[in-house]
Amino acid sequence: MSGCEVFNKVILTDFLEANRQELRRWVQDEGSSSLDWTPYLQHVCKLEGRGYTWTEKAAKLRKAITDILPIDVLLPQPIAPGAIPSAGADCLVTSYCLEAACPDVATYKKALSNIGTLLQPGGHLLLLGDLWESFYYASPEEKLPVLTLNEPPGSLHSASRGEDLRVNQYRIAEEHTMNTVSFYVF
Repeated sequence: MSGCEVFNKVILTDFLEANRQELRRWVQDEGSSSLDWTPYLQHVCKLEGRGYTWTEKAAKLRKAITDILPIDVLLPQPIAPGAIPSAGADCLVTSYCLEAACPDVATYKKALSNIGTLLQPGGHLLLLGDLWESFYYASPEEKLPVLTLNEPPGSLHSASRGEDLRVNQYRIAEEHTMNTVSFYVF
Protein backbone atom coordinates (compact mmCIF):
# COMPACT_ATOMS: atom_id res chain seq x y z
CA MET A 1 0.00 0.00 0.00
CA SER A 2 2.82 2.38 0.81
CA GLY A 3 4.60 1.47 -2.42
CA CYS A 4 2.29 3.74 -4.40
CA GLU A 5 3.92 6.70 -2.63
CA VAL A 6 7.30 5.82 -4.14
CA PHE A 7 6.58 3.83 -7.29
CA ASN A 8 4.26 4.91 -10.09
CA LYS A 9 4.04 1.34 -11.41
CA VAL A 10 3.01 -1.45 -9.06
CA ILE A 11 2.59 -5.03 -10.28
CA LEU A 12 0.73 -7.46 -8.03
CA THR A 13 1.32 -11.20 -8.19
CA ASP A 14 -0.37 -14.24 -6.75
CA PHE A 15 -0.09 -17.97 -7.29
CA LEU A 16 -3.85 -18.60 -7.40
CA GLU A 17 -6.06 -17.39 -10.25
CA ALA A 18 -8.99 -16.96 -7.84
CA ASN A 19 -6.91 -14.53 -5.77
CA ARG A 20 -5.80 -12.64 -8.89
CA GLN A 21 -9.43 -12.33 -10.00
CA GLU A 22 -10.40 -10.95 -6.59
CA LEU A 23 -7.55 -8.44 -6.75
CA ARG A 24 -8.70 -7.36 -10.22
CA ARG A 25 -12.22 -6.79 -8.91
CA TRP A 26 -10.84 -4.62 -6.11
CA VAL A 27 -8.65 -2.62 -8.51
CA GLN A 28 -11.57 -2.06 -10.90
CA ASP A 29 -13.58 -0.71 -7.93
CA GLU A 30 -16.95 -1.74 -9.28
CA GLY A 31 -18.33 -2.95 -5.96
CA SER A 32 -18.04 -6.63 -6.86
CA SER A 33 -14.99 -7.36 -4.70
CA SER A 34 -15.48 -9.36 -1.54
CA LEU A 35 -12.30 -7.80 -0.13
CA ASP A 36 -12.73 -4.91 2.26
CA TRP A 37 -9.34 -3.29 2.59
CA THR A 38 -10.75 -0.33 4.54
CA PRO A 39 -9.17 -1.23 7.92
CA TYR A 40 -5.79 -1.87 6.28
CA LEU A 41 -5.93 1.38 4.30
CA GLN A 42 -6.95 3.32 7.42
CA HIS A 43 -4.09 1.75 9.38
CA VAL A 44 -1.54 2.54 6.66
CA CYS A 45 -2.80 6.14 6.38
CA LYS A 46 -2.38 6.54 10.13
CA LEU A 47 1.15 5.07 10.08
CA GLU A 48 2.24 7.20 7.12
CA GLY A 49 0.80 10.41 8.55
CA ARG A 50 0.56 12.07 5.12
CA GLY A 51 -2.97 13.36 5.70
CA TYR A 52 -4.63 11.15 3.09
CA THR A 53 -8.02 9.67 3.75
CA TRP A 54 -8.26 5.94 3.19
CA THR A 55 -10.38 6.55 0.08
CA GLU A 56 -7.69 8.83 -1.38
CA LYS A 57 -5.06 6.19 -0.59
CA ALA A 58 -7.17 3.49 -2.25
CA ALA A 59 -7.58 5.62 -5.38
CA LYS A 60 -3.84 6.32 -5.54
CA LEU A 61 -3.03 2.63 -5.09
CA ARG A 62 -5.53 1.55 -7.75
CA LYS A 63 -4.00 4.05 -10.18
CA ALA A 64 -0.47 2.73 -9.51
CA ILE A 65 -1.39 -0.94 -10.03
CA THR A 66 -0.64 -1.66 -13.67
CA ASP A 67 -0.93 -5.44 -13.75
CA ILE A 68 -1.82 -8.53 -11.74
CA LEU A 69 0.27 -11.53 -12.74
CA PRO A 70 0.66 -15.21 -11.90
CA ILE A 71 3.78 -16.19 -9.97
CA ASP A 72 5.34 -19.42 -8.79
CA VAL A 73 8.31 -18.74 -6.52
CA LEU A 74 9.35 -22.39 -6.76
CA LEU A 75 10.20 -22.02 -10.47
CA PRO A 76 13.57 -20.65 -11.66
CA GLN A 77 11.62 -18.10 -13.71
CA PRO A 78 8.77 -17.22 -11.31
CA ILE A 79 7.02 -14.77 -13.67
CA ALA A 80 6.43 -15.06 -17.42
CA PRO A 81 9.22 -13.60 -19.59
CA GLY A 82 8.66 -9.95 -20.46
CA ALA A 83 6.15 -9.38 -17.64
CA ILE A 84 8.49 -6.99 -15.84
CA PRO A 85 11.13 -4.63 -17.27
CA SER A 86 14.17 -6.50 -18.60
CA ALA A 87 16.42 -4.57 -16.20
CA GLY A 88 14.45 -6.05 -13.29
CA ALA A 89 12.25 -4.62 -10.59
CA ASP A 90 13.34 -1.79 -8.30
CA CYS A 91 11.66 -3.43 -5.34
CA LEU A 92 9.85 -6.66 -4.52
CA VAL A 93 7.69 -7.23 -1.47
CA THR A 94 6.67 -10.62 -0.17
CA SER A 95 4.34 -10.65 2.79
CA TYR A 96 3.72 -13.96 4.55
CA CYS A 97 4.02 -15.83 1.24
CA LEU A 98 7.35 -17.66 1.11
CA GLU A 99 6.68 -19.42 4.41
CA ALA A 100 3.42 -20.76 2.99
CA ALA A 101 4.94 -21.83 -0.35
CA CYS A 102 8.05 -23.52 1.02
CA PRO A 103 7.95 -26.78 2.99
CA ASP A 104 11.56 -26.54 4.22
CA VAL A 105 14.52 -24.17 4.51
CA ALA A 106 16.22 -25.57 1.38
CA THR A 107 13.12 -24.74 -0.68
CA TYR A 108 12.93 -21.32 1.01
CA LYS A 109 16.53 -20.62 -0.05
CA LYS A 110 15.71 -21.66 -3.61
CA ALA A 111 12.59 -19.48 -3.66
CA LEU A 112 14.67 -16.50 -2.48
CA SER A 113 17.12 -17.19 -5.29
CA ASN A 114 14.28 -17.47 -7.81
CA ILE A 115 12.62 -14.18 -6.85
CA GLY A 116 16.02 -12.54 -6.56
CA THR A 117 16.37 -12.98 -10.33
CA LEU A 118 13.47 -10.54 -10.76
CA LEU A 119 15.36 -7.69 -9.07
CA GLN A 120 17.54 -5.19 -10.84
CA PRO A 121 21.10 -4.88 -9.47
CA GLY A 122 20.86 -2.85 -6.27
CA GLY A 123 17.12 -3.49 -6.02
CA HIS A 124 15.39 -4.17 -2.73
CA LEU A 125 13.53 -7.22 -1.49
CA LEU A 126 11.26 -6.64 1.50
CA LEU A 127 10.43 -9.84 3.36
CA LEU A 128 7.56 -9.58 5.81
CA GLY A 129 6.65 -12.53 7.99
CA ASP A 130 6.50 -14.01 11.45
CA LEU A 131 9.33 -15.85 13.13
CA TRP A 132 8.36 -18.96 15.07
CA GLU A 133 5.03 -19.15 13.26
CA SER A 134 4.03 -22.70 12.32
CA PHE A 135 0.53 -22.03 10.98
CA TYR A 136 -2.02 -19.36 10.27
CA TYR A 137 -5.77 -19.37 10.02
CA ALA A 138 -7.19 -18.88 6.54
CA SER A 139 -10.57 -18.78 8.28
CA PRO A 140 -11.68 -19.56 11.83
CA GLU A 141 -12.05 -23.21 10.76
CA GLU A 142 -9.07 -23.62 8.41
CA LYS A 143 -5.57 -23.86 9.89
CA LEU A 144 -2.79 -23.82 7.27
CA PRO A 145 0.75 -24.99 8.05
CA VAL A 146 3.70 -22.76 7.15
CA LEU A 147 7.47 -23.09 7.31
CA THR A 148 8.71 -22.16 10.76
CA LEU A 149 11.67 -19.80 10.68
CA ASN A 150 13.04 -19.90 14.20
CA GLU A 151 16.67 -18.86 14.00
CA PRO A 152 16.64 -15.07 13.96
CA PRO A 153 18.44 -13.69 12.12
CA GLY A 154 20.37 -16.77 11.04
CA SER A 155 17.70 -18.42 8.93
CA LEU A 156 17.34 -15.39 6.68
CA HIS A 157 21.06 -14.73 6.59
CA SER A 158 21.82 -18.33 5.65
CA ALA A 159 18.95 -18.39 3.18
CA SER A 160 20.30 -15.32 1.41
CA ARG A 161 23.99 -16.26 1.59
CA GLY A 162 25.36 -17.12 -1.81
CA GLU A 163 22.26 -15.97 -3.66
CA ASP A 164 23.49 -12.43 -4.38
CA LEU A 165 21.06 -11.16 -1.74
CA ARG A 166 22.37 -9.25 1.23
CA VAL A 167 20.53 -8.47 4.45
CA ASN A 168 20.74 -4.70 4.98
CA GLN A 169 18.33 -4.45 7.86
CA TYR A 170 16.66 -7.00 10.04
CA ARG A 171 14.13 -6.04 12.69
CA ILE A 172 12.10 -8.01 15.16
CA ALA A 173 9.22 -6.34 16.95
CA GLU A 174 10.18 -5.86 20.58
CA GLU A 175 6.76 -6.60 21.97
CA HIS A 176 3.63 -8.32 20.85
CA THR A 177 0.62 -6.05 20.71
CA MET A 178 -2.94 -6.85 19.83
CA ASN A 179 -3.35 -6.59 16.09
CA THR A 180 -6.71 -5.02 15.34
CA VAL A 181 -6.33 -5.32 11.58
CA SER A 182 -5.60 -9.03 11.16
CA PHE A 183 -6.74 -12.12 12.98
CA TYR A 184 -3.92 -14.11 14.56
CA VAL A 185 -4.04 -16.85 17.14
CA PHE A 186 -0.92 -17.48 19.24
